[in-house]
Amino acid sequence: MQIKNIFDHSSPPPTGERFEPLHSQPGLTIERIISSPRIAHTEYSQPQDEWVLLLQGEAKLDVAGETIALQSGDYLFIPALTPHTVLEVSDGAIWLAVHIGGGYSVNAQLQTKKILVQFSVGALRSISVLYAAYMEMQMNFDTLHQQATPLLLCNVWDAASAQAAQRANYQAIGTSSAAIAAMLGYPDGEALTFAELCYIVDRMIAACDLPLTVDIEAGYSRNPAQIAEHILALAARGVVGINLEDSIVSDQRHLLSIDEFCANLSQIRRILQLKNCSLFINIRTDTFLLGKKQALQETIQRGLAYQAAGADGLFVPCISSAADIAAITAAVSLPLNVMCMPELPDFATLQALGVKRISMGNFVFAQAQQQLSHLFSQINSTQSFTQVFENAHCG
Repeated sequence: MQIKNIFDHSSPPPTGERFEPLHSQPGLTIERIISSPRIAHTEYSQPQDEWVLLLQGEAKLDVAGETIALQSGDYLFIPALTPHTVLEVSDGAIWLAVHIGGGYSVNAQLQTKKILVQFSVGALRSISVLYAAYMEMQMNFDTLHQQATPLLLCNVWDAASAQAAQRANYQAIGTSSAAIAAMLGYPDGEALTFAELCYIVDRMIAACDLPLTVDIEAGYSRNPAQIAEHILALAARGVVGINLEDSIVSDQRHLLSIDEFCANLSQIRRILQLKNCSLFINIRTDTFLLGKKQALQETIQRGLAYQAAGADGLFVPCISSAADIAAITAAVSLPLNVMCMPELPDFATLQALGVKRISMGNFVFAQAQQQLSHLFSQINSTQSFTQVFENAHCG
């Protein structure tokens, strides 16, 4: 991504305003604006939500009847179709305007604000555009699957657990669909709605700076085009990867055929490519989870097929045998993701076996809930809060 010095001086034209596009993609456009006092009392109304950052100069705006004074480094959010007028502006003022649309504007505000806030005026002397910041996070997440040491992914379920992962110095976080479902009182298996999932994702992104990958189970649809739209909605929020599984839950969980799932995956990947969306697609195959008789052979067969259909990684939950893991890494070149299990080898052994990603699933959440239940029981049985403060780490 080319770095632009957005402080380069360029005199405003006689009309008093110069617009210089920096980046454009569906749902996100970024431009630099150089203005002069000649534009005073010009009224605007954008069809998209807009973040405006004043990089240099001073200005005074009327936004829906409210007068707002801005100095260098100040920014504000202007909702779509909100009338706003420039009342005063210094000569040669430089703005960065970020327009967000595509149906995901309300939630994309959080990620946009977070990236803008990270830059002080001094740091803005030479920055890439907002999209470059997201792409850097995306590329870093992809690279984490190619390092010698496996990526230890911290599975989280809310903003607090995401923040705990960041304090513990994890490199990335991923949602646990089972943990989120349990937290909201649902059974596992797409019982919660996609809108509810998006709300949890928004809170995580607002609270934590780590790259986030989201478990979308079977996609919250049986239509590949709709699944692709769900993925695009997550990407617009700043999500860098997703998990998509090859089984669905009706009365019972069952595997889709290889041909059907590959056809769906290929269509999803094509749609994402048309939208310039390249987030990491980690495909979960449930051969071991469902106890298939020829689980190892079928896993290899599915892994090779999924790679050809556009997968970036292969997730095999419930595998624990070192011999089985070695056989898969030898046969399938996709980064292999294994999950916390009682018999899973230690991390050094997994690295030697060629594993590239280790996740926790629902087990850490379940253990935390057991400890919470035990604490609640002790408070009730002892009629005292003593247990709350024994071995507590406060502050």
